Amino acid sequence: MSEDMLMIADPHKSVAIAGVMGGANSDIRDNTKNILVEVANFNKTSIRKTSKDLGLRSEASSRFEKGVSTYTNEMVLNRVCHLAELLGVGTIVEGTVDNYPRKHEAITIDVSVEKINKNIGIDIEAEKMAALLSNLEIKTTIDGDKITCGIPECRMDLHEEHDIVEEVARLYGYDKIPMTLPKGAEWGAKTNGQLIEDLVRNTMFSCGVNEITTYSFVSPTAVDMINLPEHSVLRNQVRLLNPLGEEYSAMRTTLIPNLLEVIARNVNRSIDVVKAFEIGNTFLPKSMPVKELPIEKKSMVVGLVGKKEDFFTLKGDVMSVLDKLGVEGYQFVAEKNHKTYHPGRCATITWNEHVIGTMGEVHPRVLNNYGIKERAYVAELDFNLLLQITRTDRLYQPIPKFPAMTRDIAMIVKDEVSAAQISEIIEKNGAKILESVKLFDVYKGKQIEEGCKSMAYAMIFRHAEKTLTDEEVNKVFNKMLEALKTEVDAELR
Repeated sequence: MSEDMLMIADPHKSVAIAGVMGGANSDIRDNTKNILVEVANFNKTSIRKTSKDLGLRSEASSRFEKGVSTYTNEMVLNRVCHLAELLGVGTIVEGTVDNYPRKHEAITIDVSVEKINKNIGIDIEAEKMAALLSNLEIKTTIDGDKITCGIPECRMDLHEEHDIVEEVARLYGYDKIPMTLPKGAEWGAKTNGQLIEDLVRNTMFSCGVNEITTYSFVSPTAVDMINLPEHSVLRNQVRLLNPLGEEYSAMRTTLIPNLLEVIARNVNRSIDVVKAFEIGNTFLPKSMPVKELPIEKKSMVVGLVGKKEDFFTLKGDVMSVLDKLGVEGYQFVAEKNHKTYHPGRCATITWNEHVIGTMGEVHPRVLNNYGIKERAYVAELDFNLLLQITRTDRLYQPIPKFPAMTRDIAMIVKDEVSAAQISEIIEKNGAKILESVKLFDVYKGKQIEEGCKSMAYAMIFRHAEKTLTDEEVNKVFNKMLEALKTEVDAELR
């Protein structure tokens, strides 16, 4: 039988959709006197396809599409006729017509006793297996290690050797099969990327930040909620053809909207401190309109809300991640044009001219869109880039043998001069004896001229092969002062 839609019809009209639904002209009515009893069997694939194409489900289609044995047709016919006589609702006329053009041949399956025992993990004799199978009316013949099984016509689900293995296991009793670990030479391990993810997660946990997991589906208005400019590539969203709803009809291009929704939900439930992060995929189309699978890009977001949380708390968490991954030479560059963040309280994180991410205080307008009344701080990092620049191998050095010398410096510079600029100048003129430089104070007040600020740094000097003298340190220190005066017009305070 073909898989095309099948109709039952007489020479003049259609009578029924085969195996799915009967026609009104074949109903039994009050004046019906003669009834033709038909017991039919149809190709299950054809019935399933017909039912699906027509969008029509019925009791008949649900049975036929699973497969019905042809072995029972005559048995069913005789039972129907017997019930009619038993109930006295009619007189049965002799004679049947059997139209069975392609009869199914009897199926036999050869199985190996050794293979059955090996697959199940038991050790039983061939005679015991044959006895179990005989309970299912499966006729068996034993020839050494081989058992030939004659499959009854009613068992349409038995086709191959593994089907017999399953029946033996079921009849023997799953509770009697001993529990063992699978054996094999295969071994499993996490990829390098997964190990780095675990390292980042553990670093975040140590900073007191909780992990969240959100949907990859977002509302198309999510990009408006975070104030993205009209020309931003993050507005190119992949739209779903069959979304669960409008609020889940687009694939996310950034994790920030999901994070802010979580923060808003917690803040609205009177949670005073919210510290959360997520590592997940974003989806960027290769072209618009979308004609092929999008680019999946892994991203990481961190968000903080609370009285003791500020820009520098978030910066410390980000630096903890970067330092743990062995990323060196990264910088925080002031960013004033990112509409999601507060102007003047945002920074771009760069590494060798590559942008690792952006962090800062969320713009008040964005906070208002999410109903957040507290200040919130968010960072989003390019996790794919982090995977490429991670250096987890550590080179250890012995404890220094020679003492260190320290110098503190406080200088007045203009407001537009960044801490990174000053650190870079100091390090550049350190003459290989500068061990570290750290900003420990920024001050603005009445004693400082308008438009300027005071910045104080602590420096440690040390030589790897000898004890430094004051003259040697002072020579390098004075060189730093001259460079600071020349390059950023710094004045000692």
